[in-house]
Amino acid sequence: MDFLTSFVVICLCAMILGSICSAIRLPPLLGMLIVGIVMGPYVLDLIAPQILDISADLRQLALIIILLRAGLNLDLKNLKNKAFLRCFSVLFPHSWKFAHMCFSACFYSIWQQSTRQSSVA
Repeated sequence: MDFLTSFVVICLCAMILGSICSAIRLPPLLGMLIVGIVMGPYVLDLIAPQILDISADLRQLALIIILLRAGLNLDLKNLKNKAFLRCFSVLFPHSWKFAHMCFSACFYSIWQQSTRQSSVA
């Protein structure tokens, strides 16, 4: 397949499978990923070599689109209502790890000093 035909077929199949996934209450992105995997060079190899050459740029563009769509779907009222819970669930595990690291460093330095003193004596 040439470049344009391959690109159009990929887009159409991705949109069709995305809408099918959406109809069965799955994220449409899942259908698009499945199309990319199946049509890619490792399964059916239906993608033109020119598209594979610019695949890094296409992945960057896809990531930008995905992140923009995710950001536009955020509900600020919902985020404000649950801000404390979200901050606590993020900060608590990290503060626990930080406290553990501080305790371990103190214990290790005390242990090092005691082994040095015992080896000197």
